[in-house]
Amino acid sequence: MAATDPLYAARKLRLINNQPTRSKAAATPAFRTTARPACFEPFDTTAAGGWSMVPREDDNSSQAVPLGWNFSLFGTNYNTVYINTNGNITFDAPLNSFNAQGFPIGTPMVAAFWADVDTRAPGSGSVWYKVYPDRLVVTWNRVGYYNVAADKKNTFQLIIKANTAPGFTGNDVIIAYDDMQWTTGSASNGVNGFDGIPATVGANRGNNVDFIQTGRFNLNTTQAPNIPNVGDPGGISWLDGQCLGYQVRGVGNTPPAVAGLPAGSTITVNQGQTVTLPMQFSGPETNQTVSVTTNLNGLCNASAPVSGNGGTNPNLTFTVTGSACNVGTTAVTFTATDNGLPAPAQSVFTLNVVVNPPVANGQWTGAVSTVYTNPANWSSNVVPTASDNVVIPAGVPNMPVLSSSAAARAFTVASGASLTVASGGTLSLGGNLTNNGTISGAGALTTTGSSAQTFGGSSAVNMSDVTVGTAGVQLSTRLNVARLLTLNGNLTSNGNLTLLSTASNTAMVVNNGAAAVSGAATVQRYISLSLNAGLGYRHLSAPVSSTTLADLAAAGFSPVVNPAYNGATNPGTVTPFPNIFYYDQGRVPLTLNGATADFDNGWVSPSSPGDAMVAGRGYTVNLSAGQTIDFVGVLGNGGVSLTGLGRSTAAQAGWHMVGNPYPAPIDWNQVFANSTGLENAVHVYKSTGQYTGSYASFVNGVSTNGGTNIIPLGQGFFVRTATAGGSATINLNNAVRSTTYSNVALQRTASTESRTLLQLGLSGAGADDQLAVYFENGATPGFDPAFDAPKLVAGNNVLLALDEPTGPLAINGLPLLGNAPVTLPLVVRVARAGTYTLRADELLNLPAGVTVQLRDALTGSLTTLAPQTAYTFTADASLSGPRFSLLFNAARPLATSPSQVGAQVSVFPNPAHQQLWLSVPVSQRPVEAVLINALGQQVLRQVLPATRGAQAQALDLGRLARGVYSLRVALPEGAVTKRVVIE
Repeated sequence: MAATDPLYAARKLRLINNQPTRSKAAATPAFRTTARPACFEPFDTTAAGGWSMVPREDDNSSQAVPLGWNFSLFGTNYNTVYINTNGNITFDAPLNSFNAQGFPIGTPMVAAFWADVDTRAPGSGSVWYKVYPDRLVVTWNRVGYYNVAADKKNTFQLIIKANTAPGFTGNDVIIAYDDMQWTTGSASNGVNGFDGIPATVGANRGNNVDFIQTGRFNLNTTQAPNIPNVGDPGGISWLDGQCLGYQVRGVGNTPPAVAGLPAGSTITVNQGQTVTLPMQFSGPETNQTVSVTTNLNGLCNASAPVSGNGGTNPNLTFTVTGSACNVGTTAVTFTATDNGLPAPAQSVFTLNVVVNPPVANGQWTGAVSTVYTNPANWSSNVVPTASDNVVIPAGVPNMPVLSSSAAARAFTVASGASLTVASGGTLSLGGNLTNNGTISGAGALTTTGSSAQTFGGSSAVNMSDVTVGTAGVQLSTRLNVARLLTLNGNLTSNGNLTLLSTASNTAMVVNNGAAAVSGAATVQRYISLSLNAGLGYRHLSAPVSSTTLADLAAAGFSPVVNPAYNGATNPGTVTPFPNIFYYDQGRVPLTLNGATADFDNGWVSPSSPGDAMVAGRGYTVNLSAGQTIDFVGVLGNGGVSLTGLGRSTAAQAGWHMVGNPYPAPIDWNQVFANSTGLENAVHVYKSTGQYTGSYASFVNGVSTNGGTNIIPLGQGFFVRTATAGGSATINLNNAVRSTTYSNVALQRTASTESRTLLQLGLSGAGADDQLAVYFENGATPGFDPAFDAPKLVAGNNVLLALDEPTGPLAINGLPLLGNAPVTLPLVVRVARAGTYTLRADELLNLPAGVTVQLRDALTGSLTTLAPQTAYTFTADASLSGPRFSLLFNAARPLATSPSQVGAQVSVFPNPAHQQLWLSVPVSQRPVEAVLINALGQQVLRQVLPATRGAQAQALDLGRLARGVYSLRVALPEGAVTKRVVIE
């Protein structure tokens, strides 16, 4: 509406200025317990033919949508509709009214849930629609409410059918409700989503006479509407899981409607189980009365009392208890007759009641204990087997706990009853599962049926591990998996699957063979408190398709984007400042600003929270720890190829922030083996503060900062194209996914490492960093994409790297150690003055006679390293140049040996390019350094003054030819000669 009326938003906002402030309602649970009803059509915005989205805006509408067929609303035919954000469709014109009215009114419409929907919040979903040859389906998917609120969300669906087609029968309007959490926006006097002007559900002819109104809603309860008086508002939770069906095609007096019948108009009852169905009837005209009669058709142990019979909205409560006298299928009919004109109209609603026979050996009594496998707890003193149907009734002394293996055919948990499958327990089912009570536990649930099985009932199934058998499973109730979902057959989710994530566990999926999840699922990802409990950048990736950046919203966090950032001269000053970015190496300039400055030019703000999250792309998001974000969409599965990963000639180009696209960890070693044109290293960011952190790197089995080859679910990470001007491709498939449960990143242990390896750590100022050096046949002194990992700088308070001519390294693979000493200059940087420590975190497989020393050129000290050896020093932000270096010596020098002096002379880098650094011991006399070429000619002479201190001295090589030279250093203790290569 704001697009056509610039003052609209301001006028609406004034409506909330004087409203009182109230305490917030309780937060919604981490997972939902209400099952999505069977009448809710599958919702997949990536399916062939596609869905259309109503633009995300307050009080918005679609353009006129052609149906391609006629829809009769109380006898008037329409072939176009307007999809209105505020929970309704209209036929003559779009409707932006956010204050719902009770019917009848003068506007022809069908209201699935007419209320002040606001999809502008980043955490809100959107309104989607799709026209089929015989119906229109509109889905309000996890939508928020005015004013830009998404702490509560509603999901509901409206279906209208081509009811003028020859032979059409049955309901022509279906309204299905999933999880409903709010009723009222703040401009309608709502507070925290409730109270104020009620929402409206129904259908309206537009003649101020004919209508169907199921009810109005503004309460945070389960209260049915129209009780005790017609028009009294009901509670939002009354709608959860409901299917409403109307017949609105007739001309004249339309017959009464009913709310509360189950999908398919069928219920299944086990012996001893009591099922209660509340139903409400309504007539289609103002003040019209409805009378209801019931025919139980001989069904015993059943009743159907009616309150308010003969009134405007009679309420009927049908109750049946399974017993021997009512085994079988009985058709119970409810006849509703109104007093409308010109003649009364009548509707007959049929409910099929299926009562299962008594189960042999399958009735739990809980007579002696909670032990599932104790025969004394079962009706026939026999523990059920795979051929038995099992019922867990309410009202028994003890509820069952399964701690070992058990099997059953059909399995039912009654309302008020529970089953716990404890750790070590496995329940194998060959039939359908019906849960109207509580099923939970740290154990496993496995399906073994020869035909497709169903998980149904009114309550969620909460299990640690679930294995779907080859015949497959269809969900008509919610399934929340805490640890491992293994698919040997297909799982049809109907939107009812959630993979949970907590501080302890993150659920994952194993797809065996061609088995897959069909339909949408919710994948949670908990943000750990372990490294940074506050705000910080987290590198994330969507494990689902058909989701948007808005899906990253969590409690206290809403994604903020601002495309102005991308073109700003000073991006840090744009308002609002984005809190979500992706990375584009093509933006990295050809400058000499320094590695960090150039690299940071690659960050890009998305254009809109409604932008799709691209499979395999990483995103950095600044949000607090301790939160659980969720991704809703189709689970990532099968092949994903990331192509065209280029690298320009800029020094810091070629970096790509990619991501794990699967609901399972992946193995980088296998990913790299399937890819082309990449460096072997992978880098995962670990946040330590709002804008600080470090990269954990991994290459060729060696890691720094806790890096590993296992990339967790939902993780974004950096890789680099190997060659300037080249291109890389990453090929992902199910073979790279973990097939056993993996929650924590796997760490390489000392016992599996056979190479000489040093991990050196730097700590201080509340920060840590690490480098690694190892020696392996095939590595070279220069940069090797297969052996080395470049250093990514991330704003940490400390920086530790190996100084290599092509750029600093986090991990350096070198040739096997020989007799010649190896000197490795280090890059050490600190953000502020203080005391810092360098420590040998790990030193493995050092050959006999070889020593490793840490040289401090400022003090002249040499510290021989052993595991956990620490060297403490002071420094400030001015620290630069090659103060520290590592010396690998083939033999330990004696205290009085001339070779000890030689070991204290180091040159680096070697090979050198334009400049060579020379580090010599502190001396009271000048030191002469002479460079001699292969012909024995002196090409460079430099005298180092006695006042030089212990700092390394630079030798200018800019005019010298490439080749091998000898550097002779004359010390008071004797002459030292070093071999130098100039490239």
